[in-house]
Amino acid sequence: MQVIISTLDSLLASVDSLPQSDHEVARDFQSKKKMTFLASRVLLRLALKSFYALDEVPSLSFGSHGKPYFDPDLSLFFNFSHSGNYIGAAFGSTEMGFDIECVKDRKNFQGLCKKVLTDPEKNYIFKLSEKDQREFFTLLWTVRESLLKDSGLGLVGLSRLCIDPERNCGAAPDNPILCVHSYNIASLFPSSFEKAFFSLTARVSDKIEFFTIEGITLKKLNNIQTERIIKIN
Repeated sequence: MQVIISTLDSLLASVDSLPQSDHEVARDFQSKKKMTFLASRVLLRLALKSFYALDEVPSLSFGSHGKPYFDPDLSLFFNFSHSGNYIGAAFGSTEMGFDIECVKDRKNFQGLCKKVLTDPEKNYIFKLSEKDQREFFTLLWTVRESLLKDSGLGLVGLSRLCIDPERNCGAAPDNPILCVHSYNIASLFPSSFEKAFFSLTARVSDKIEFFTIEGITLKKLNNIQTERIIKIN
């Protein structure tokens, strides 16, 4: 599995390299959506060219809950996410889920936790300091989102997830046996002012490689340290 993490600013500097067809698709989008779409196309085209020697983006299909797929005959799976100024994607030969989330100030944070978290999650998070609670909530949310994206169920599958942070394990009935790998994005962008976490699902046999984008080339990142690995049965 290859994972690319970049910033919108970096990718938008290369939008002139995109074919006119991509600009035509984005022509009527609102400003924020347009920037995100064009940045994602720069990333996607670079990944397909670098990893699979594909000069064009294959046609897309969509699952019943909106998850995009390439032609199954390609055996090529992908998942995108963006938050704040960060954008990234995972590519591989098996299904995966990938999610980035920036740490945010949330109104009635304690009430939100009580409403959306399961008992094991609440028991763990309320032992932490207020600062650590908000950061761990963000990490935990990326874990949940990556599992939902892996299954393709979206929010429909939310009530079926249960994570036990104390034991680093969990249950997700619609997913196969896998691990969710979580990372602090500061380990990739130490000078960034935005705090964020990202998570991705992986099968036991998956090898994960990380890249970022410099100009119009990929740069491999080594020795990326995980914040947490949660096993899902």
